[in-house]
Amino acid sequence: MSSAFARALAHLGWDANLENLFAPHALRGAVPGRVVRVDRGSISVATPHGDARVPLAGRLRGDPPEGGVTAGDWVAVEAGLLTAVLPRRTVFLRKVAGDLSLAQAVAANIDVGLVVCPLGLGANLRRIERTLALVWASGARPAVLLTKADLSDDRDRDLEAARDVAGAAEVIAVSAVDSTGVDELRALLAPGVTAALIGPSGAGKSTLVNLVCDEEMLATAPVRDDGRGRHTTTHRELVALPGGALVVDTPGMRELGMWNSAEGIEQGFADVLALAEQCRFRDCAHEREPGCAVREAMRQDASLRERVASHRKLEREQLRIDARREGWARAQRHRDIRSFSRALRSRPDKRTGW
Repeated sequence: MSSAFARALAHLGWDANLENLFAPHALRGAVPGRVVRVDRGSISVATPHGDARVPLAGRLRGDPPEGGVTAGDWVAVEAGLLTAVLPRRTVFLRKVAGDLSLAQAVAANIDVGLVVCPLGLGANLRRIERTLALVWASGARPAVLLTKADLSDDRDRDLEAARDVAGAAEVIAVSAVDSTGVDELRALLAPGVTAALIGPSGAGKSTLVNLVCDEEMLATAPVRDDGRGRHTTTHRELVALPGGALVVDTPGMRELGMWNSAEGIEQGFADVLALAEQCRFRDCAHEREPGCAVREAMRQDASLRERVASHRKLEREQLRIDARREGWARAQRHRDIRSFSRALRSRPDKRTGW
């Protein structure tokens, strides 16, 4: 690829490693690009020649990357078609809403996952835990943003409660009204960093982007009269900030189902697992076993009971997803074998021609 192309994509995070991954596609005349927006049936890609809306090539529709093409993906564009997705460094995956056991890719190749939680109705600690597990599982570094901090009855209490469940993730209280936490947020969004904003509708995700940029880059809307958020953002979009960082703004998500999240759950509940290692029995269920360090800690700290219950809930959810996926994969293997057998039976015998 020419140095001019590399310079044209540098502001989007293009580097030597990506150039090496793209080399086989360049030989076929493709150009690289990064997905900047995903709508239903439409993908916008920033290429060295400018932004373009491109459809997926047939083979990519039949065999898409896990969770589908998403904002932040690096791709190959050839003859007006999106023909390939380069290997992802990180990817934030969730189970699609509803009963289907399928993944949805929310953002790819992100460095920081910003877990956004509004304080207007109090910090939702269980949702913070759930989202952190998914961010840890993505491979990105998580941070928690407590937005609308000016609406908190006790900001210090909310910060302490969030830090108790955030583990190694940084927690920042942010307010667009009095500019609390803006400098800390800007420090997270250093030049070259790609971040993803993940939170419910009305959490102030788009407002955060505008706050950091000191300009109206994304549309915002007030919350409803009942305090619930409005769906201002309806698509996944990669936004280049003036300071050199990139942010994936995502629609508000009511459901955040686990997906390949076992390691993320372990990282998110490292404190609970550290306590469990002190139990007398290695397979302790933390219920009636003697010498259970977790039950002893819960007796001394009532808030730990909810955290342990949350850990169990996410583990059970992940186990159910794993079982359903394995069942689907097993059924698919059987279908493939039957299809192959039928194809063999339908082939004419070379000796008889029948």
